Amino acid sequence: MFKKNLRAIYLLKRQQLSQYESNIAFDFFYNILIKKIDFTAINNIATYLPIEKFAEIDALKITQKLQQQYPVLKIYVPKINVNNTMEFYLLNKNTNFAKNKWGVKEPVNQKAIPPINIQALIIPLLCFTPNGNRVGYGKGFYDNYLKRCHPNVLKIGLSYFEPINLIIDVNPNDVPLTWCITPTTVYEF
Repeated sequence: MFKKNLRAIYLLKRQQLSQYESNIAFDFFYNILIKKIDFTAINNIATYLPIEKFAEIDALKITQKLQQQYPVLKIYVPKINVNNTMEFYLLNKNTNFAKNKWGVKEPVNQKAIPPINIQALIIPLLCFTPNGNRVGYGKGFYDNYLKRCHPNVLKIGLSYFEPINLIIDVNPNDVPLTWCITPTTVYEF
């Protein structure tokens, strides 16, 4: 199927999940991250701020829970800059937010971390394939950012759903995931 069609299907599927299903998935995602990935050597993790209207998995809350277990872990959140590139900024108690043109919260008055210093990145997605390709929202922000990261950066996806067989219009610029965690399975690519 084409990405455009998959976006529509999986946005609807996510919005139809019950709060109970979301809560169970949240606990599973966190527990698997702790068991499967060694965070002792990771100091800088980037994650997205969930978009409520898209019923996104709350990766920020998962990452903050990780930070309680690993206090040296610094969390960075995204902002789309005036030149239409994405950068990540340190999240702390002094971080202020403003909504961007899409209505998404972004940090203000922070200094961006160089992409090469990010060691793990939790990436939003709607669906993914067994070889780690994913369907996002179609703007290419994450793929473009990942090209500027260290080649060994961990690219972690969280999905309520199991993989689909095929994305017809995979682009050569699409960057595959390292891991994808679903409520039943962990996929390593």
